[in-house]
Amino acid sequence: MSLSSATACALWCPEYFNKAAVIDFWLNHPAVPAEAAAKTRAALPKFLSARVAKCWLNLYFFLEAARTAGPRADQAQVLALLEELRESGVVEKEERLELKPKLLRSTQAEFDWHAARIRKAVEYRQHELQAQHEAAA
Repeated sequence: MSLSSATACALWCPEYFNKAAVIDFWLNHPAVPAEAAAKTRAALPKFLSARVAKCWLNLYFFLEAARTAGPRADQAQVLALLEELRESGVVEKEERLELKPKLLRSTQAEFDWHAARIRKAVEYRQHELQAQHEAAA
């Protein structure tokens, strides 16, 4: 699997991303103001490693505060999404188990964002699997 396909079908921010890529991923979070995200993205390539680490720490604290500020995602919605992922046939049990606590601690807005992202990743996996079957036939 190529790097681009690995990132396209990742259900969460891949651990192998460097800090700048992790920051870029989380700048899409619905709690991050678009103007602040754009400024950070523009400045990120110019940051030295210590500045990237500080930026990540600030973003991490900001997101933690945002997670406590809004109403939590409904547990029934989380379980329904996990069941949808199980039924897709392309999401392993371990991945679902890893996602569950992350989704349960998210706000409703964050959950909606994650659900849309995850559905796109699952769709990508399904297309990739279909392409492999067609190539093998």
